[in-house]
Amino acid sequence: MSRYKNIGASILAYIALNSATIDRVQAQDKKHYYSVGDMLHNIADEGITTAKNGITIGNTTLKFNKKVSENYIKPFSEWLKETKGNEYDDVSKVNVDRHLSTARNLPLYSGNIGSVISPDVLSRIRDEGSLEKRITRINRMNEIVPIQYEIYRQENRHDIITFDYIISLTRGESDFDKKARSGKGANGVMQEINDTWKLYNKLPYNPYVFDPKENTRTGVKYLNDILDYYEDAINDWPKFDDRYKLQLLTAGYNWGPANVVKVVNNRGNIDNMPDDTKEHVANVNRWSFGG
Repeated sequence: MSRYKNIGASILAYIALNSATIDRVQAQDKKHYYSVGDMLHNIADEGITTAKNGITIGNTTLKFNKKVSENYIKPFSEWLKETKGNEYDDVSKVNVDRHLSTARNLPLYSGNIGSVISPDVLSRIRDEGSLEKRITRINRMNEIVPIQYEIYRQENRHDIITFDYIISLTRGESDFDKKARSGKGANGVMQEINDTWKLYNKLPYNPYVFDPKENTRTGVKYLNDILDYYEDAINDWPKFDDRYKLQLLTAGYNWGPANVVKVVNNRGNIDNMPDDTKEHVANVNRWSFGG
């Protein structure tokens, strides 16, 4: 049983640090410690069952890839259900920090989206934040990404706009929440505004703004049209590499392409743009390219 006990402890240590239902850790020698035996008793009392590719604890389902699920999670959950964690009573204190790096790196189940997103980009987007946020994000992605990929293949005209970029931009715009709303009147997965909708449609507003398919369609069209505009309007456009062009594209999508052209043609750059735009550009660039 020891081969999956440690991974089980890692997962539960991670849950302990990200769950309001479990008592917080104790401080000892400036390190975080927790009684794993107590932790397992508490979780066993909430109820733990084997789910497809994961486990369900209370109302929360944690999904991991098939290999981790079959080799570690399934036997661990069965063992915990049988023993209620009693076999951990001989472990009084466990250094939680020791387990966190293992738990953070366990690959959450990603459905079929890994076939259309580069592994490095998927990892950077999927595995950021607390376990709760990661679970929410990957569940949204499993719904949204296949829809976006279909629209991307239909509407994209510029090779430098990769699908990895679309996913990174969507992460920054809405974190894949199809019902997302901003205080500036932007809505949906790609944060569409009515002025953008009216560029491509006769209706004064979009009745399908929260439909990820139509929201993505408008977003991808607009991104391509911004690049068309930049090619004619930015004086030094041919001199820029693709990575910088995508940074300016992100800035234009966020702040308005005419604003970007004015800054760049006056020998300015991203640093001369509003703080929220600079932060957004930096995040999308990091998810797309790393670093």
